Amino acid sequence: MRFAAITATLALAVSLPCHAVLCTLLVTPMAFGIYSSILPSNTDTTSTVTVSCIPGASSLTTSYTLTIAGTGTGNDPVRSIPFSTSKLYYQIYKDAAYSTVWGNTAGTGVSSSVTSISSITPGIQIHTVYARMQPLQAAAAGIYIGNLTITITY
Repeated sequence: MRFAAITATLALAVSLPCHAVLCTLLVTPMAFGIYSSILPSNTDTTSTVTVSCIPGASSLTTSYTLTIAGTGTGNDPVRSIPFSTSKLYYQIYKDAAYSTVWGNTAGTGVSSSVTSISSITPGIQIHTVYARMQPLQAAAAGIYIGNLTITITY
């Protein structure tokens, strides 16, 4: 009877997940409601953007910039919502005073940060988006629908 000695070498490979930052956005719809072209006052509305970030391995704080693009450009004095051949004009703002336009470039977006309590627990930051539609716009009756694109850069 022959016996052979067999030696096996077990190669152990360990894979650790990359601890990269992961951010997500949750956005509430923005609706102006019923617009009357004969009323002499602005039509205002708000929406919220909730930023949730799971931090990277090096820091529990994630810095980011939010920009908003869509119908019209964010750096124009107005944006528009189309219906057929008509448009209603409005603008998006960073503040409740409706004085600072929320744009679609890093310099005109909103810069902020969010801090998590651990490397697996997301930090959350809520931003309010203010929108104003100017009064006395001559527009056809109809349902005006537009889209905005919110981008987070971190």
